[in-house]
Amino acid sequence: MKTELLVIFIVLLFGSKLHSQEVIFSEDFENGIPDTWTQSMENGSDGWKAGTPTSLQSTYFEISTKNKTKIVATNDDKCQCDKSHDLLKTPPMDLSKYKNLFLYFDVYFEKKCMLEMVYENLLLKVSTDGGDSWKDLCSIWGDYKWHTVAVDVSEYTGGNNKNIVFAWEYSDKLKELFGAALDNIKLVIPVDYDINMLSIDIPFPIYGLNNAPLHFKGKLVNNGSNKIKSFVINYTINGGTPVSATIDGINIPPLGIYEYTHPLAWTPPSSAKYEVKVFITKINGNNDKLQANDTLSKSIEIIPKAVKRLPLYEHFTSNSCNPCVFWNTLFLQPLLDSNDVNSDNNPGLAAIKYQLDFPGKADQSFNPDVATRKLFTGIHSIPQTVINGVVKQFPTQEGLNKAKLLPAYLEITGTAKANTTNNYLEVSVTLNPLKDLGTNNILQIAVVEDSYNNTKGNNGETDFYQVLRKLLPNGNGTLVDLSSGKVTHSESYTFTVGNVNTGNYNLWKGLDNCHIVVFVQNQVGKEILQAKVLPISLISDIKEEISIDNPIDIFPNPAKDVVSISLAKCNDLSKISISIMNTLGQIVYAGSLQPSNDKHFTINISDIATGVYYINVNVDSKMFSKKFVVIK
Repeated sequence: MKTELLVIFIVLLFGSKLHSQEVIFSEDFENGIPDTWTQSMENGSDGWKAGTPTSLQSTYFEISTKNKTKIVATNDDKCQCDKSHDLLKTPPMDLSKYKNLFLYFDVYFEKKCMLEMVYENLLLKVSTDGGDSWKDLCSIWGDYKWHTVAVDVSEYTGGNNKNIVFAWEYSDKLKELFGAALDNIKLVIPVDYDINMLSIDIPFPIYGLNNAPLHFKGKLVNNGSNKIKSFVINYTINGGTPVSATIDGINIPPLGIYEYTHPLAWTPPSSAKYEVKVFITKINGNNDKLQANDTLSKSIEIIPKAVKRLPLYEHFTSNSCNPCVFWNTLFLQPLLDSNDVNSDNNPGLAAIKYQLDFPGKADQSFNPDVATRKLFTGIHSIPQTVINGVVKQFPTQEGLNKAKLLPAYLEITGTAKANTTNNYLEVSVTLNPLKDLGTNNILQIAVVEDSYNNTKGNNGETDFYQVLRKLLPNGNGTLVDLSSGKVTHSESYTFTVGNVNTGNYNLWKGLDNCHIVVFVQNQVGKEILQAKVLPISLISDIKEEISIDNPIDIFPNPAKDVVSISLAKCNDLSKISISIMNTLGQIVYAGSLQPSNDKHFTINISDIATGVYYINVNVDSKMFSKKFVVIK
């Protein structure tokens, strides 16, 4: 049983602190790989090397430099050699005088694959005879950041364990893959009672009063050598009286992770900012021996209202990518369909798929808007998924369910109308921020084709769903100010149906086979603030009869040196601000204007070059936008 627990209770410690635990062995590689360490490898491999993350990385194996100076790494992407058995070994150690030991190490390992769906592997191994024979302890999980792994190695203490060697074995499975990196390897004597608080899982720092009451949940790890049968958990609000409860009837082994929920919920009294502190006071009736790591604090803001979030699932793929066809058909599409993806009524998920121009011949649905979106998200391998702006290596239904539970602070409403005679589309969107969301946000209006058949790829995939055809006005979206008040924006575009080829925005079937996916994304953190799926209302009359509720009239359009704006449909004109933005989102004019008695005013645009522009007018505490053309 002890051997099973050793493997099962390998844990990822997010910000874990060793504090005053006794360290009997450590290596941080600041002076390179010590002479007492050894390696073994296949012919042609350059093995593990020491250096800075920057010096050890390569184009397709990028190593995060966060809080790292010197590390060790094995880079299969750079070497492109046989790294099926790259083994880095500690010196032999006499552990016979110890009773309990934990092994900690930092690791950067993404556990990725290439075309053949063969994944690279990283194993922790142990030898009890100085390195003559080996046993696998555990396989290291993949992640896109440095994280600390801890393993209970107490099985290899005491008795006759005088010649113990630990090793890390990287394997590329005889394929051209990526690599792995290590740092800060330690053997630690644990204290008998210690809980390390890993997280307070308040997913968002802001909730609405309509979300109350709130339960404080999170994760903790048993950093002590004894099993935990009970503990007292407490929380305070703004440093007030602790709210305490005992959690018992549990059995947390050493290094076991436990997901806690404080049984006593909190109901915020009013909209305000609060400081929540969660901490442990007793373990099995005993004091926590290392109290510095048993407390976590988190700030939370309560606003009058928050709304349900519609998660945005963005998927990057190609019909020249062999692994993509299996992922898309066997896993992805069934997952999306089971969540009523992009449905007209109450969709459970909004989805956009981007067909890319690699690894082989460019997909026929690849175009400049797809390229812009790929660059913004930082995608460099496929298939790849981004949910609400966060890259997810293995998306699951559980992960989607969690994303749906997160509140949103933005309401999106809108309409989409299309002329089936000339394939003209016009979309109007209103954004209603429920709190100050700042000025650095991008509105994206995506025209997504529901389904089509394409046999021109070389991976065997022929049926495609929820594929992007156009971002309006372009891949950069529209910069919107959500710091105060509603924002209204409209876009239009005339499509061509058929003859879809790499680089164009043509539709495979037509606007009757499309939905509009609207989403707002913060430019800095890349968080998707909210998404909305709009069905397209189809009409067959002429383009000019499609009307959008927008009080701005612009003339002449196209304009040359002067453009006039009419706000005859507006009431309160006491506060007016105006800006002109190009299709790259750059402001070329901004100012405050005073209209004439007939609610008209003019702007000198003689310095503005030929092109397509958007006039944004803030009036009546709302923002309206209209497109116009400048021709010199």
